[in-house]
Amino acid sequence: MTNVVFPSIDYRKYDQAYVIDVIKKAESCHLIAPSGVGKSNLLQMIPREDVRRHHFGNSWDAYLFVMLNPHKLIFLEPSALELTGRNWAGYELMLKGLLETVRPIQHLFASPDTVVTAEQRINVMDELEGNYGALLNGNRVGMQSAIRYLEDSVRVILTNQMATWRLVFVFDELEQFFNQKVLTPIFFQSLRGLRDDFKKQLMFITVSRNTLEELVEDLADDKERATAESFLELFNDFVWYVRPLDMDSAIEALNEMGRRYGKRLKPETRDQLVRVGGGHPGIMKRAYLTVAGITGALTDDQLAEVLAADSGVLRDCSSLLTSLPSAQRDLLARIARTPDHPYEPEKSVALTQLVLKGLVDRSRAADGRLVCRITMPVLAHVLGKQPK
Repeated sequence: MTNVVFPSIDYRKYDQAYVIDVIKKAESCHLIAPSGVGKSNLLQMIPREDVRRHHFGNSWDAYLFVMLNPHKLIFLEPSALELTGRNWAGYELMLKGLLETVRPIQHLFASPDTVVTAEQRINVMDELEGNYGALLNGNRVGMQSAIRYLEDSVRVILTNQMATWRLVFVFDELEQFFNQKVLTPIFFQSLRGLRDDFKKQLMFITVSRNTLEELVEDLADDKERATAESFLELFNDFVWYVRPLDMDSAIEALNEMGRRYGKRLKPETRDQLVRVGGGHPGIMKRAYLTVAGITGALTDDQLAEVLAADSGVLRDCSSLLTSLPSAQRDLLARIARTPDHPYEPEKSVALTQLVLKGLVDRSRAADGRLVCRITMPVLAHVLGKQPK
């Protein structure tokens, strides 16, 4: 029996290609991904060996991706924070991520005797573990100077003699790093300093639900915003919107659900679910078993009506809407209730963002005017039922 790898190398191929192309240029990029749109699968794919081989060719193993999950940040009691400072948790997470990334491939960093003598050989893991231990067990000054342990660890890796390494830190859910009141903007400013030191060998990928400008707006004052912007300006020219799935990727995702649940949809039913769910992976997953249990043919509108009453689908629609700024939520609701809402993104920042996120596109009314169309019929039905 052939083992099926999901996601395949072609899953979200345009998103993959964009991210990898930016990293090849030694630049950093920011991804904007509304709730449930499937950014986790995308992020998990990028470091995969087959994906790196496909995109990077012979240099595939020179790229080290360090995945950073904000839910793994250590929350310290106030008494401990007095010792460590507020940014210690961020440096701990990054250094721990480096250790976990390098440990499986530590043999690649060992210089042979023909290059240096045994006494001169640098044991990368010893260096990293030493820095991590000092970070955990140091004195007050050492803990509040945690950036130095991270800086030294990055230098040990990037100046290793065995290869020209490229290091990519991936910040998932960037808004959580900003909004949990754990890290200060100075943390991100120090990362900009690291980038300036190592230039073409150190990059960042960040992911959030909304724009960087909206993240900065949530900071307390102009001074904090200016401090954070020194890091965020790395992404000014490289912002990418992770939209709902293209048809091929959506079909692949639904076929995987069929294998997992042991219930495959007929091709025509599967394609209809893609249309009604707008390619949104979270909503399609919630709707899958409901659709699999339907007997008889339904129109797209009828299926959207059925799914809009499903509790799981409703929760995912609610999560998607909650992830959007209020101006975008309100506009979606107006579009759902106004069939001929004019399509004028040049006059509305909110509409421009909804179009870029793949939640709204244009259609042509009977009189020839361009009007807005919500790309997910089930979401349009959910919004249409909400009180004004």
